[in-house]
Amino acid sequence: MDEVERYAELQQECAHLGRRVSVANGIFMGFIFAASNGALFLVFNSGGRAVASGRMTSGELTSFATYTFLLGLGTSGIIKALTEISQGMVSAERVFHLTEDANNSSNSSPDNKTNDDDTDDIDAKVSTTVGVTQLDHSLADKICLTNVTFAYKSNLSNNILRDINLSLERGQVVGLVGKNGSGKSSIASLLA
Repeated sequence: MDEVERYAELQQECAHLGRRVSVANGIFMGFIFAASNGALFLVFNSGGRAVASGRMTSGELTSFATYTFLLGLGTSGIIKALTEISQGMVSAERVFHLTEDANNSSNSSPDNKTNDDDTDDIDAKVSTTVGVTQLDHSLADKICLTNVTFAYKSNLSNNILRDINLSLERGQVVGLVGKNGSGKSSIASLLA
């Protein structure tokens, strides 16, 4: 399986998990809202009867309702913080796993030799159509972009990318970081 297929499969799995998390969050939040509204109804209903019978003053009822609300708010904040900490730990574990895999794959080659002759890196079938070069991804061990400039057809005078140089080895984990509109998605689209 080549990198593009593996990436597409991971994207599908991520979207599926995202939908499951969204449904679970929706059900959980619906339950929480229903429970809190039900509890508030019970407090005011029972408290209203206690005020009417003289067992409680309206100030005591208001104080009790306020304290109950603040207790529930604090408890939900603690639960939300614990959930975010748990998600952060899972994300950190995934990042560490990826970096360990990247380090293991780069150190697994025999004698750790590198090939400085770039002409041997891509011994693939290449076809060119209207200025676009396509190659068989399964045969490439390395992708190099050298002095790449890119503009969309809708505005050829506005270069999105200017003189980009990039070298990627097969299996290498790379992160593109930058401000919004800096060309991260454009580079990813060009590589796909």
